[in-house]
Formats: sequence, C-alpha cells, structure tokens
Amino acid sequence: MPGIEVDALVAPQRGGEVEPETVDLALVRPVLDRVADQTLRNRVAEVERVAAARGVDVAAVFRLTVVRGVVDAAEAVARLISKALTHKDSPEDLIDFVAKQCVSDPDIINLLPIHLCAEKLDKSTRKKLAHKISVPIVLSHYSINYDDEYDKPLSYAYEDFLLRNNLTIPSEVPKLYDVVDLELMTYYLRYICTPEIMKISTEFTGSAAVQDERLAVCSLLLEIDPKNSKEYESEIREITREQVIRKGVRHVEQSKMSIDNTTIRKWADKKLKENFELKKSNFKVY
Repeated sequence: MPGIEVDALVAPQRGGEVEPETVDLALVRPVLDRVADQTLRNRVAEVERVAAARGVDVAAVFRLTVVRGVVDAAEAVARLISKALTHKDSPEDLIDFVAKQCVSDPDIINLLPIHLCAEKLDKSTRKKLAHKISVPIVLSHYSINYDDEYDKPLSYAYEDFLLRNNLTIPSEVPKLYDVVDLELMTYYLRYICTPEIMKISTEFTGSAAVQDERLAVCSLLLEIDPKNSKEYESEIREITREQVIRKGVRHVEQSKMSIDNTTIRKWADKKLKENFELKKSNFKVY
C-alpha cells in the first residue's frame, strides 16, 4: 500500500494532553505484522501448554486457535487502516480501500465504514470519481448490507463507470484488464451488471437486449472466475429458458387470427337467408 499521511492522536512521553502526530500508513503494516507474529507465537505456546496438561488433541486445538488468531489480526489491521483513511480530505483512498477489502475478505465487511463511504459519495464526488470501479462496488455493498437509499446512485455509478472509460456495455469491460483489479472486475460483472441495474441504460432497447447482455456477461465470468462456473452456467440456462418461453409466447400471439364477430354474424345471416330462400323455392306444393 502506498504511503498515506494521516493525523493520529499520540500521547507525549511525559504525560500531558494528547497531541496530533503525522503517521505514514506505509510504516504501519510491518509493525502490525510483528505484533501478529508475536501474538501467534504466544498462542502456540499457550495451546501446547494447556493441551498437554489436559491430554487433548494438540493438532486440532492448534489449528482452531491459529485460524482464530489470523482472523483477529486481519480484522484489527482492516479496522485500523479504515479508521485512519477516514481522516483524508478526499474520500478516494478510503473508497478504494473499502471496495478492495469488501471483495477480498467479505468476513470483515462489518468492520469497514461502508456507510461513511456512501455518505461521502454525493453527486459531485461521484462525478469526480466516475472512472473508478470502486464507486459502484461500495454502493452495491451498502445496498446489500443496509438499505435501498443508494440504489439509484448505484445504477448511475454502474453506467458512469462504463461511459467514463469509453465503454458502452458491460461485456466490453475486459478491455480494462490492464488497469482494473481482476477481483473488482469480477464483482462488478457478477453483482452489479445484473438485469435489474442494466435496464436503466439507454444502450438496451428492451428486456430481451438486457438478457442478451447478461448472457454475454455470464460467459465472461466463466472465463475469469471459473471457481464459480456452476453458478454462471445455471444462470445461463435459466435466461435461455426464459428466452425460449418468451419466443414461444410471441409466436403464438403473432399467429392468432383477429376475428370480427359482427362482420361474421352479418355474413352468416345473409348466407343462411339465401340458403333458406333457395330451399323454399324448391318446395313443391301438392
């Protein structure tokens, strides 16, 4: 992570009032790593001592404790950096960091200032950061974890990202492989480029065009995110099934004959009368 200077509150050595001090976050990670390593070593020693005393499976307890220790350390790091970044005048670094963390480690989403990010993304800020894929991603996580307050800005951010990067439809996003993080791109295509959001775009003339584009997106996801291929294949089958049904219904509707009952009735009455008169004239009176 690049060095970012933020204001931190540090107590002076001889006591007294808390004083502000500039901290470079590039220096934070090594310190946290050392703390995490020491914590891990302490936990290992504790596990070995307790397990040996109680005669339990050391390996099983060790695995469980180490996993918990790693998770605790990761959560602590994310919380610290997030809080530091909230002091930035520009929310760009904060939004980039939160978007990446949400995608990389969903288990710590509740520790991240998603609500704060959404609040900072007012209309002018969204316009300034329209080229950033992190903007729709953060708004997407707000919609998933909070409420629908930012659903409309999310739809705008989805399309603004495409337009600002000279794209028209989501299936063109792979053109940005060299500049967009693959995890973020996958999330954008998977969770944001959905029919519900894409339908607001003027690039699509109707629901059929939106579904065609979603099929193209799913095909892309099969290539860049093969570990979730079953989910994409299932969605492709479902969309294809809906399209077949829609085409069948359209065919039936187009083949229906428009019947004018009044005209048919008049025609039938006339024919019946003519037939009756004809048969009547053929009767012989004896």
